[in-house]
Amino acid sequence: MHYRAYNLVIESPLPLAPLSADETGGTPDIVIRQASVATDGLPVARNRRAFAHVGENAVWLDVKGVARFLIERGETITFEPYAGADDDSLRLYLLGSGLGALLHQRGHLVLHANAVQVGDGAVLFAGVSGAGKSTTAAVFHQQGYRVIADDVTAVDGEGRALGGSPHLKLWEDALDQLKIGKDGLAPIRCQVRKFSFPLVPVISAPLPIRAVYFLAARNEHEEHQFEFHPLEGIAKFNQLKANTYRRNFLEGLGLKPRHLQLCSRMAQNIVAARIVRPSREFNAVQLVERVLEHLRQKGLDTSPGHE
Repeated sequence: MHYRAYNLVIESPLPLAPLSADETGGTPDIVIRQASVATDGLPVARNRRAFAHVGENAVWLDVKGVARFLIERGETITFEPYAGADDDSLRLYLLGSGLGALLHQRGHLVLHANAVQVGDGAVLFAGVSGAGKSTTAAVFHQQGYRVIADDVTAVDGEGRALGGSPHLKLWEDALDQLKIGKDGLAPIRCQVRKFSFPLVPVISAPLPIRAVYFLAARNEHEEHQFEFHPLEGIAKFNQLKANTYRRNFLEGLGLKPRHLQLCSRMAQNIVAARIVRPSREFNAVQLVERVLEHLRQKGLDTSPGHE
């Protein structure tokens, strides 16, 4: 089966819904295959941890109870499941750490961020898991904007966001806040109250990134208001570095110099701000209103930007 994401055609024996199906019949850019993967990692690795080895052209991952993965040269992902591993867990790691490592290998800047089309460009929401990225993107979706990447956003050398997975991973409380029913939504993994909310598949051309908002949750004992901190200069650069997806892979891959160059180039061309949100009673609609107001103040188009 062939799928399309991040401007790449991906061949996989495992169904990769919610990726968009590709029916062009062309040669795949990426091949995912199920086969044996070494139990003892890479023979030569620049960065060696208990369950992750990273070398110049390969990343080996051992996710206990799920699978061992070998990601090579930005072209292949080989996985060997553990006995009893479920397909949902395999998909979660293939489309997360596996594809994230591969996008690094292909020379992209890979951010832990969601991306939304606003006007003729992309606006990103970056942050750690639980910061509110997907909830914020879901509000944009409800207001007619198009979500072009969830959780992992790849940025090419020209500073453009590449369209990723057409779905959102939303916790149960976010679904309740946004009045989205759980009926028919599949959990992203067994025993996890986080659900896959599918979006209309759209093959999006790379979009220039206009702005990045870095989200963080305030300590739950502090006041229930937003803090909005515009960023300039080195502060933007530092936040891009800090919010790079699986940045611990970079040194082993020999990509730190390129990564710094990509962060520097991107920082020069974006509007950016850090938003600290309440940890409780998080009003995502209010956050989106504040972001759109900030974009308008910067003279940027805030229309949905598509038919």
